[in-house]
Amino acid sequence: MKPEDGSKPAAAFVVALTCVAGAFAVAQMLDAGTVTSWTSFLLILLLACIGARIRLQLPGLERPVSLAFPFAFAAIPVHPPWAAWLILLVADLTERLPEHEGVRALLGRWVYQGALSAVGVYCALRAYAAASVGGELYWPVATALGAIAYFVAVSVLDSLRGAAEQGRPVWSIWNRSWFWAAPIYLLAPFGVSVARLFSDARSGWDAVMGGALIVLAFWYLNTYFPRLKQQQHHAQQLADIRQRALETLAVAIEAKDGSTAGHLQRVKLLASRLARTVGCTSEEIRTLQLAALLHDVGKVGVPDYILQKPSRLTDREFQEITAHASIGAGIVSAMDFPEPVDDIVLSHHEHWDGSGYPRGLKGDEIPRLARILTVVDCFDALVSDRPYRKALPIEKAVELLSHQSGKIFDPEILDRFLMELPAYEDELMKQLELEAQLQNDAKPNVRTVRQTWVEKERDIVYSSRSAAMQKLSRRPDHMVAFYEAMTLLGADLRYDRSMAKALAIIADICGAEICALLLSNPTKKAYTLQSAVGLPELSLGRLSIPQDRGLVGQAASLRIPIIEDDTPAAELDLHDARHFDEMQSSLVSPLLIEDKPVGMLLLCSRHKGAFDHDQSLLLSLLSEKLASTLIAAQHLRKLQIQAETDPVTKLPNSRACYPRLEQEINRARRTKGGAVAILFMDLDGLKMINDSFGHPAGDKLLAATALRLRNSLRSYDFVARIGGDEFLAVLPGVAAADIPQTIAILKKAVSAQPVALGNGNLAKPFVSIGAAHYPTDSDDPDALVGLADQRMYTNKEASRHTLDETPVAGD
Repeated sequence: MKPEDGSKPAAAFVVALTCVAGAFAVAQMLDAGTVTSWTSFLLILLLACIGARIRLQLPGLERPVSLAFPFAFAAIPVHPPWAAWLILLVADLTERLPEHEGVRALLGRWVYQGALSAVGVYCALRAYAAASVGGELYWPVATALGAIAYFVAVSVLDSLRGAAEQGRPVWSIWNRSWFWAAPIYLLAPFGVSVARLFSDARSGWDAVMGGALIVLAFWYLNTYFPRLKQQQHHAQQLADIRQRALETLAVAIEAKDGSTAGHLQRVKLLASRLARTVGCTSEEIRTLQLAALLHDVGKVGVPDYILQKPSRLTDREFQEITAHASIGAGIVSAMDFPEPVDDIVLSHHEHWDGSGYPRGLKGDEIPRLARILTVVDCFDALVSDRPYRKALPIEKAVELLSHQSGKIFDPEILDRFLMELPAYEDELMKQLELEAQLQNDAKPNVRTVRQTWVEKERDIVYSSRSAAMQKLSRRPDHMVAFYEAMTLLGADLRYDRSMAKALAIIADICGAEICALLLSNPTKKAYTLQSAVGLPELSLGRLSIPQDRGLVGQAASLRIPIIEDDTPAAELDLHDARHFDEMQSSLVSPLLIEDKPVGMLLLCSRHKGAFDHDQSLLLSLLSEKLASTLIAAQHLRKLQIQAETDPVTKLPNSRACYPRLEQEINRARRTKGGAVAILFMDLDGLKMINDSFGHPAGDKLLAATALRLRNSLRSYDFVARIGGDEFLAVLPGVAAADIPQTIAILKKAVSAQPVALGNGNLAKPFVSIGAAHYPTDSDDPDALVGLADQRMYTNKEASRHTLDETPVAGD
């Protein structure tokens, strides 16, 4: 470790002090005599140089450390201290041989390192001598105490230098640079033992044992410490993931009322600075930082329409707003933090004069950390842009805060905050300017509920969304429809049902005969119908509109609703336009997430001029909720498909099979003369394949059989894997007399070719099939499946294949 260029005067003083102490230590050591055994000296020097090239990466340290010290320390009990000092310097040079340093830097480091080592050796010698009074048997204790003395002296002096250079506490520098290096210094008794085995060897076995100890020690340390570091790294990763998850959660919830990630980070930073100023402990500061991120997490329980309401809240709505503190405290409490974060979240809307909520605490009854959070949260809300107003100048914000001293805010904490504010005002302004620029680029479409105590300020400027809500409020019927649709969307995991109800409300209030929700399909470059009012159910998933043409293309490009009158259906560029031939008016509204269209809402009417600005305004306000619900429904559908699909054969599983069977039988009941054939199939010899070649080979046989069954049936037939080697097929419209021919076709198709199982092994699959027929055999689905299963076993017994027929042909 060398002093950095441009060190501060304090660092230079510490370096100079170390050099003076080192010179004194060297002078004392030079009077300690000469080396009595140069063989022993050279042996220890060799071991130290070998140890210098054996490097270990210890957890908590940026660069690896060597095993030079334990061996170099072996010189202290048997040689003059200057010899141990010299060995340490040579070992240090050996350790850093690959490093490229200039002559000046090398000399500077050697002078400093030499002085540091000299002080350490001098202290180690004193400790060793003091602990050796008990005789030869006490040398391990003396060696350990000497090594500890060396470590303490060197680490403290070097940490003082680092603290002076970096302006950080000495403990922080020592903990980061030296704490994890302590095990190497505690290995001094081991180094002395190995050196003794070599120097006092009575036979070659002693030298072999010494070498074996070095190899064993290196293997153990090189195994243990990397594992420990890996565990620490894993723990740190988990902590980082937890922190990022909390920040993401907080930002997502803050976005409901227009706040940004910048707001949370500034509140966290300002709260930390203010907490240090008023004398909070490091533990309190960590607690406050968590509370700053999560203080408004309870807004997840507040309806969006209340958070987005531009006018004054009613008493009932205000009660729902005030509940967010209690809701947030409950959520945070469930996270089981060791710190009392929930108490701060619960109390951050309490006022100094007792007028706050939810508990009406007053004065010192409010937790001090909550009082700190209240000040910085309100300040940042005032000086940052909000969708319903522009940011206030810092001077204006300070004036408003000052007027609330002793009312909302703790006077002492507020005074301390305002006193320290000029010190980081420039930094704050840069952050706010950058965030304002990012917000303008992103064109956010969210807003926040007002601070009630600055609501009467004249310099409030409303956003376009706030203005839209105000215009919409002039149409009570539209406001009711808006509220009902927002309440329905996402309120039920049956998204198809809630979406259909919401579309019916929209169609009714807008006077539309068709109200269609379409999802973007990037693969087909089209929008595909997902839910609709006024269109047949068969159109779902089939009707599509190209993404880049017609009204839809214009709406997607401009990111705004578009109204067209006197426009033929062809203008929509529909792939299936027969249902739109009579339509005379169209309204297309893009559904946007992060300014990207993920879907379209299409309204059509038979009347000219059916749509106006009020309808487009309503759709633009609903578009965000419709978009998020549409994406959620898509994700849920993917999960449902995964849950109903067999992973080996990619066929539907039993969960999907029986509802489909009931569906087809119910359809046949409604159709005069309807019929359904049920085939229960079993793959013969699968167990033998699994036992002989393993389950991966059996899975290949299952997958090939499933593919052949699927390709041999009609496109509207249904086949599923319902068990280990069992399949069930549902064939609508098949007469009882045609079943034998169908079975013969399936058996022939399945066993037509052998299946490659891997490693050159082949197997020809065979299936046993039993059939039942609706309505010939029964009208009960369970009875039909049971009968088909029974007949399958009869078929298996009647045509049991021999071993030669069934599975295996070799290479």
